[in-house]
Amino acid sequence: MSVEFKWETEFKETEIGEIPRDWEVKRLGELIQKAKNGSTPLTKDKSYWNGEIPWITSNYLRSLYVFKGDRYVTKKAINEKKTSIANKGVLLFGTRIGIGNVAIAGRELAFNQDVTAIWLKEGIKGEYLVRLIRSEFYQRLLKDIAEGTTVGGIDRETLLNLPVVYPFIFRTIPHRYCFILV
Repeated sequence: MSVEFKWETEFKETEIGEIPRDWEVKRLGELIQKAKNGSTPLTKDKSYWNGEIPWITSNYLRSLYVFKGDRYVTKKAINEKKTSIANKGVLLFGTRIGIGNVAIAGRELAFNQDVTAIWLKEGIKGEYLVRLIRSEFYQRLLKDIAEGTTVGGIDRETLLNLPVVYPFIFRTIPHRYCFILV
């Protein structure tokens, strides 16, 4: 596993390998406001299902944005806190089944217990994190972290301790910072 940067001339050694001198390795937890695990409303209770709010599993976290799911929950399920809700723009991360699947909520939606919703701090780009986490480097790292656990998942503490390559100027990444994770 390595990170290859093009057009950069000065590097420093970090716990995940060499990175541009003016970049940092931060923990995911340093970049967020809060994180919340999902849940599933009782499937026997019909008053929670066939509503207007998409309810997703980690299987839906394969495109950059997620807008819909197989099933939909009612406002009653949300109001009675039978499931969790993520606002548009929230980062959604597969932490049990579908470890490493990641996407951004394209609209308000509900999610199950295999998904952790992550509200990012102002200025942190979800699109950057989705692409970073989907890289081969991070997919291998997540697989290594998850191995050996009973359920095959990543708990919230471990997820928030995930090292993240953080560009010096996060809001506008200059073209000279073209990188490839391999």
